Amino acid sequence: GGPGVVGWAGSMFHAQDFIGLGEHLTKVTHPRVVWHTIGADYLSPHVPVSRSTGWTTNDHLLAALDFDIGLAPLNASESNQSKSWAKLLEYGARGIPAVATRAGQYPDWWAEAGGGACILIGGEADRTWAEAITLLCDDDIRARMGVAARAQAERYEISRQVHRWAETYRRTPE
Repeated sequence: GGPGVVGWAGSMFHAQDFIGLGEHLTKVTHPRVVWHTIGADYLSPHVPVSRSTGWTTNDHLLAALDFDIGLAPLNASESNQSKSWAKLLEYGARGIPAVATRAGQYPDWWAEAGGGACILIGGEADRTWAEAITLLCDDDIRARMGVAARAQAERYEISRQVHRWAETYRRTPE
């Protein structure tokens, strides 16, 4: 296969989530890995970012998401404990398996997908960031996890969730 594009897409509000992560990412020495950031670039100067796509619209973001592996770090702050799994949903909708911190609702996404849509980092027995990324460089493992990530995202397609919206509107007082 071709190079493994490892990437992160997000805003300038995530600088705190990358504190210390750069030194872990420098340990990724797999020759197939190239790095791509969309929006804010918190990977440089730690890893040699091959491509950096600046700020863009959501439509252009989805078109630029060429990742084979998505990064979803969250630090252990109180506000991050209430973060949703939207980043994993975004990656999953494109069939992109992720390496994510065991924080916020990321463990819920992991559990709902039977552990197959992402690799969580942060528990005592967990892999390191570098180990998880290297594992996902295996074409077969990455393909299986990409299918699982896509299947997990499909559970949340509008057509499968519209009944929830209708129910909410029925319960809402006028």
